[in-house]
Amino acid sequence: YHVALSGRPGPVVIGLPEDMLAAEVEVADAKPALIPNTAPASSDMITLKGLLEKADRPVMIVGGPGWSNETRSAIEKFADRVDMPVATAFRYQDYFDNRHRCYAGCSGIGIDPKLSAAIKAADLLLVVGARMGEMTTSAYTMLDIPNPKQTFVHVHPSADELGTVYRADLPIVSDAAAFASALSGLNLQAKPKWKEHTAALKAASVAYRKPLETPGNVKLEQVMLAVSELLPENAVVTNGAGNYAAFVHRYFEYKTYRTGLAPT
Repeated sequence: YHVALSGRPGPVVIGLPEDMLAAEVEVADAKPALIPNTAPASSDMITLKGLLEKADRPVMIVGGPGWSNETRSAIEKFADRVDMPVATAFRYQDYFDNRHRCYAGCSGIGIDPKLSAAIKAADLLLVVGARMGEMTTSAYTMLDIPNPKQTFVHVHPSADELGTVYRADLPIVSDAAAFASALSGLNLQAKPKWKEHTAALKAASVAYRKPLETPGNVKLEQVMLAVSELLPENAVVTNGAGNYAAFVHRYFEYKTYRTGLAPT
């Protein structure tokens, strides 16, 4: 067989022999995959606390595998307690209540220029679970490769992922649930500068949702704003990979965990 892949999201072509498609074989069922739990070391959290205490313009980005509603709640409470702005990675907008005062927007399709500037100018970037791939980083333009200018803390459940593109100042092998739990117990005081920083990014994200009128009779910006307002909070919104999804990303407000379903 052969596989043709493009560098950007697009079709994957697999050619298989016809007899292979029609053949019947006996195979044993595989056991369900058991994914091992990983958790941050106490030394990781001590180092993280020191880095956070030195920061004036931190930004957290969340995404990736292994989340739950409890994890979302723990991250939201931590952000609220210390006044930290939180953005979501590409197609993970439902990982953080978009109405939360610390929500700074989505780092993905059609990113708010003010959020993009804040990530680039952050003196500490705390990424929890997200891979920081092409779509989350605006085609790898938001962080220098391989050494980001930001103090970079990267939390991911797979050690193989850490350092593959960006060299983290503090790589932490941990799943999101364990890291969120550790954050809850972190003795960290809020800073006035953080509060101002978070409030400014929140205001920018709210302003960015104000409709930018498009031509034609069907105003998708108005459609998405109406859908966002009228749907119940637990309604699941699905979308494909087309450019039209930019309207969903910009104008739909995700309110609860696992209400977005889309390809990454």
